[in-house]
Amino acid sequence: MLRNFFKTSLRSLLKNPLSSFINVFGLALAIGVSMVTYTYLSLELGMENQHSKQDKLFMLTSLVDRDGEAALYGLSPAPIGLKLQDDFSQIRRMTRIRDRSVVVKRGDNVFRERVRLADPSFLEMFDFNLTKGGRSSLEDLNSVVLNDKTAKKYFGDEDPMGKTIQMRFPGGKKSQLTVTGVANIPALSTSLEFDFLANFDLMETKEDDFKNSDWSRNILATFIELDDPSEVEYIAQNIDDYRGVVNSAQPEWQIQEFTFEPLSTLYERSNDIRWDISSESDTEGRVILSIIAIMILVLACLNYINIAVASATKRLKEIGVRKVVGANRAMLIIQFITENILLSAVALGTGFLIAKLFFLPGLGNLFGIEFRLEALTIEFFLYLIGILLVTALASGAYPALYISKFQAVSIFRGRLRFGQKNLLTKVFLTFQFILAMITVVCGIAFTMNTEWQNSRPWGYNKEETIYVRLADDPTYETLKNELSGNPNIAEVSGGSNHLGAFLGSVILQFPDRKVEAFKLDVEANYADLMDLELVSGRNLRENYESDKNAVLVNETFVKKMQWEEPIGKTFKYDSTSYTIAGVMKDFHYYNFWNDIESVFLRVVDKDFRYLVARVQDENNIINTFEEVESTWSQLYPELPFRGDYQEQLYAEYFQNVNGHKAIMITVAIIAMILSCFGLYGLVSLNVAGRRKEFSIRKVLGARLGAIANAVSSHFLIYLIVSLFIGAPVSYFLIEILLGVIYTYHMPMTVFPVVLAVLMIAVTILLTISTQINKVSTANPTEGLRME
Repeated sequence: MLRNFFKTSLRSLLKNPLSSFINVFGLALAIGVSMVTYTYLSLELGMENQHSKQDKLFMLTSLVDRDGEAALYGLSPAPIGLKLQDDFSQIRRMTRIRDRSVVVKRGDNVFRERVRLADPSFLEMFDFNLTKGGRSSLEDLNSVVLNDKTAKKYFGDEDPMGKTIQMRFPGGKKSQLTVTGVANIPALSTSLEFDFLANFDLMETKEDDFKNSDWSRNILATFIELDDPSEVEYIAQNIDDYRGVVNSAQPEWQIQEFTFEPLSTLYERSNDIRWDISSESDTEGRVILSIIAIMILVLACLNYINIAVASATKRLKEIGVRKVVGANRAMLIIQFITENILLSAVALGTGFLIAKLFFLPGLGNLFGIEFRLEALTIEFFLYLIGILLVTALASGAYPALYISKFQAVSIFRGRLRFGQKNLLTKVFLTFQFILAMITVVCGIAFTMNTEWQNSRPWGYNKEETIYVRLADDPTYETLKNELSGNPNIAEVSGGSNHLGAFLGSVILQFPDRKVEAFKLDVEANYADLMDLELVSGRNLRENYESDKNAVLVNETFVKKMQWEEPIGKTFKYDSTSYTIAGVMKDFHYYNFWNDIESVFLRVVDKDFRYLVARVQDENNIINTFEEVESTWSQLYPELPFRGDYQEQLYAEYFQNVNGHKAIMITVAIIAMILSCFGLYGLVSLNVAGRRKEFSIRKVLGARLGAIANAVSSHFLIYLIVSLFIGAPVSYFLIEILLGVIYTYHMPMTVFPVVLAVLMIAVTILLTISTQINKVSTANPTEGLRME
């Protein structure tokens, strides 16, 4: 019987190529979107899953007082890991982690890189896939483990094992490191990924100011491994004595409590922990993509229902004959469900190809990430079975129940009338266009928001500015002297920090409270060069000695302190008292994801890590930048040039914003296609059920206008209702969505809604006009002929 159903189903699909194509294509698009969502969710929710000990590994965290509130940090004092291991026998292993910026040289290849330093136990605690070397690869002080992409970058097809690379550490000390391992680390698989991994104790030999025993120095993270995870509570309750040591060594830090975060929950909790290793968990992105996938799948299923019911008019005789020869309703339901499973299977294969060949590569190009559809895993196989059954039953159940109830007598006597008063299909269509309205408004709003973001002021001069990241302090004066003679450069300044690149977070001491703020240590002319606007007070003087204890603060600083008159107010930082001389208008020191926080600017005369230059003519900035790069190469041929245009600092941010726009536009197009397919099916159903009526109308002399009214008036009320419901709903939903995704976004207006209504109305009229044209050009004798 099932074999017969399969043959009948296949013949039905081939006999109705148009409706079969519409159903397969619609479901395939929806399944393709769901596969992209599945891939993204698998990466997000699978972070750290490669580490088999994730429930036994814990990162030391600390609660620190920040303006009266406890903030959770992942930083830890340098000696605390060794102290923990000595004091608690429950700890099986411990590893400390620190990142440093170094210059790596191999032959003629010289690059500025970031090296991760960790204890040798790091590779035993974390299950990185070592394609070369072993878990003891970090035992030697001068060993280094490479990511496979890094190995390819420096050694090409040559085997890197046993080869050496030179690293130049901050301060100028160099080291020859031998490659003892290569790790394969898939993108977005772990927060602890690395390009270079070296022995932690190497830093003590290369940095004069770093000591493993120095409680005043913090490192990125300290991890412990326990045989019994429940022992972590005992350890957390018995390390309170460490607080006094840390708080004495770091008066500005003042830890309230030590805690431990399991590796298994670390990524999910990364938004609540301040540390510099992990990417933040994209909870909002997961929710939004899941909603989009469900919405598109619902649209596709509703679209299939309408098309399936509409195409049933061509199978009335088949249904009647099957009932006459003994087929009951249950058998017909099974037949139609079988047909839908077959069609869904074809759509599943097509959707897989669409996702693999188009959606995933497109998404990867938008965000600069390689997404792979893992088709050989058990999880993916179960997902395919689930999506097949859900799609087949969700889209096929109603048509099967609806069509199978037809009576053979009514079919053969020509008394059957269906599709004209089917309220459920009208509700489906209304709901489809409400969803389509939301997606179209979303696409328009995100397009407008992208333009708004691109034109948003940064709060300083970015168009005429270039910057260079220096190797160390002495390089600043030499490079500055060389560039000062360049006629294309108007002014040069520098600092330990630079807007958009790096600002240090510090604690300021006021008489009644401690406040966290970002520190901008720069030369006195930096504010003028960057065109930082002063709203009150005065600027800092060029003479360092006269203004070394004066600072500028931004407007947010003043608002958070609730000062009416900030000029002359004082605070202490690092045991030095500073007086506020002026207030700067707020500016974006990082990209627009970040809220503008309290910032203070002070003058320094050493430890410059950035050189900033303003060009004379913006139109000549490319040539000027090339001249700066050439000057650097002449002065420091062994050091890689690390400079860029100021406008490029937020390039990744704008790439993400443009990616969001592209995703929303694509979703809007898919939703419109599916909704129009559904409308086409419902209008076709109506026309097919009223063939005789339209034929009689034409014989009696009905004109095109009357026919158009007869075809469309039945639907326009429902479509108008969908627009009236969808317009306000989409307005408020998109306003909420923009607020969730963006810290700073365009103010929502009615324009996207009005434009979406016009676009959908035109699309609806064009879709209905195809059926009006079909009725107007049909031969009335065909409609009057008895079947």
